[in-house]
Amino acid sequence: AVFVGSVGPVYWDSFDYVTQALTGHVGGLGVGRPVFALTTHAVATAWQWVGGSVWDVERVLRVLVILTSAFSAPLTRRLALEAGFTARAAGLSAAFVAASPAFAHTSAAVLTDGPAVPLVLLTWIATMRACRFGRSADAAWAGLWFGLAIGVREASLFAGVTCAAIVWQ
Repeated sequence: AVFVGSVGPVYWDSFDYVTQALTGHVGGLGVGRPVFALTTHAVATAWQWVGGSVWDVERVLRVLVILTSAFSAPLTRRLALEAGFTARAAGLSAAFVAASPAFAHTSAAVLTDGPAVPLVLLTWIATMRACRFGRSADAAWAGLWFGLAIGVREASLFAGVTCAAIVWQ
């Protein structure tokens, strides 16, 4: 993401997300992406509280998005192992996610795409574990991760179809 991604807010919605981070207002798109808006607001506020410049908030948020998105590759490996893939196939799956130029490009901007992916993956992992072991704690974690994913990017709602397929199988 550092090498492929953009420097600065090149996407129009990056400007809105940075503005929301500074003001604390939840956006009007879909359900407003409140988890993303409030988390970035907390980071922007903390940054300013320790003396950071408002002009650097976008860069700080880009780093937050990159770091959050970076969990996608190891979580892909974990999901593949939960699904019964061999260790080699699971590692290859993670490598494909880690090497994806499209994912790296969106993960290097203040966008909701990258941070939503690890939350969706955690949802699927917890759902698979709940089905396999029958533990209500795993089901509760699946619900929590799913709710957070929707709060970061409402399109994560479609991950529920996969959850239903996991439960149904």
